[in-house]
Amino acid sequence: MSQWSSIVNLALVGLVGQAVATPTPSLNDGAGKISTSLPLHRRVSRRSNGLSDLDTRIAQLQATKAKYGVALDEEDTEATRRLSKRASSSQVSLAGNDESYYASISLGTPPFTYEVALDTGSADLVMVTSDANKQACASECTITSQLYPATNGSSSAKSLGQPVDIVYGTGSANGVLVSDTMTMGGFTAQQNIAACDNVTGLTTSPDQSGLMGLAFQTLSASGSMPFLQGLYTAGQLSQPLFALAGAELGPQDVPSFDAVVPGGFMDIGSTNSSLYMGSINYVGLTSGKGLYWQIPLDAMTVQGTNLGITASAVVIDSGTNSIAVPQSIASAIYATISGSQAIPNSGGLYAYPCATSVTLTITFGGVQYSMLSKNFNTGTATKSGTYCVGAVSSLGTSQSAKDTFIVGTPFLMSLYQVYRFEPAAVGFALITTSSVLTSGGIPESNGTSASGASSSGSQTSPRATATGSAAVSSSSSASGSTGSSGSSSTARGSALGAILSLAMTAGAFAALA
Repeated sequence: MSQWSSIVNLALVGLVGQAVATPTPSLNDGAGKISTSLPLHRRVSRRSNGLSDLDTRIAQLQATKAKYGVALDEEDTEATRRLSKRASSSQVSLAGNDESYYASISLGTPPFTYEVALDTGSADLVMVTSDANKQACASECTITSQLYPATNGSSSAKSLGQPVDIVYGTGSANGVLVSDTMTMGGFTAQQNIAACDNVTGLTTSPDQSGLMGLAFQTLSASGSMPFLQGLYTAGQLSQPLFALAGAELGPQDVPSFDAVVPGGFMDIGSTNSSLYMGSINYVGLTSGKGLYWQIPLDAMTVQGTNLGITASAVVIDSGTNSIAVPQSIASAIYATISGSQAIPNSGGLYAYPCATSVTLTITFGGVQYSMLSKNFNTGTATKSGTYCVGAVSSLGTSQSAKDTFIVGTPFLMSLYQVYRFEPAAVGFALITTSSVLTSGGIPESNGTSASGASSSGSQTSPRATATGSAAVSSSSSASGSTGSSGSSSTARGSALGAILSLAMTAGAFAALA
């Protein structure tokens, strides 16, 4: 196998959910350290025809490229022209509601509850202080939840006198840095907050009024310590970690349009054995502690074909909703899927026959994790339902694109993910088949919750699989790096191999141009 010296950004597009105001009771280890488990929720739109919104998918991919500094090419220019045809008053969503998870936090004095998207690919807490321009919420929605008043409404908020300017691809946030009291799941700390009154495309649901970064301080645009890293540094966690377990619910599982549904759990300070099966396979961060949660990738197999791909660094990013890779890899992947084609003027999206069951397997720490075929399908690309948009997309042919490899939500949805500060590692296990993940309480508008989760029951739907010695016994390869890439996305290795291409043809795809 050849060595792909690249950064792989594992993105969940959110495995981020809404934590209710009353979490599972915190556990105290007797030394003043605690842990807690927070139910997550998300807003899901029921689609009668399952048709994918190509413009939204295009905008999401363009935002991902901007987020990681991927240089744009001619294909991106055509994609931008396509998006510009939309009415100027129509904001294209950066992440579809079907993939939008958010968590509850409280800020200020008196404390108010706010819903924030969780993003392991950024490190700042960004709060909307005003939605006067109606652009903070993307996809033609207006934030209806509580907005953060900062120094205008919180007696504990203090301005730090530092301007904040953060870019999110097709969105941005401008404001000032303030310090205020923050509580999440029973943990309380003084936290720096980017209080922004000039915001575009930051949130994707009217319930959300902010974004919470879960990466490392070195990635923070404001230089601030992220909340969870701060808890670890202060020694407040029973165990130096947090974990995410997403519930596998789609539009077909939703009884009504635009419904809020259980989305899984977030654990802080400990793992929850009721949420996963077998043992957790820990893979050490490539370079210890750096910008991102990054680990080596051992192999990738599609339709039973080993593509000969390895990567020295994998960045876990819950803000990306696809598996975004260099064009050479995307071409190699879809070459194994008969009848697939690149979608013209999309900036890197591909379509494949909906009747095809796609099996994609990625190996981390010696364990093979197979992605569910239904998660590879992001919706039909044509009204006839013949072709579907694949979860793997191309980042292009630029050098920066060749050095970037993003594995996202479609793959991670079937896994219990553990983000461990010490020893620095990311761990994986298969999520439970119990209904506990889909039985969490639904939060009310004032932040209170219905009844808690139940651990009874089971699901009979197809499950993801994991094979390898570490899948059945504890594995802790947390001792350091594998491969040769550096500790950040700016320290990338050599280019990937020769570019493979798939010719774009007419026919069904002409209507997508």
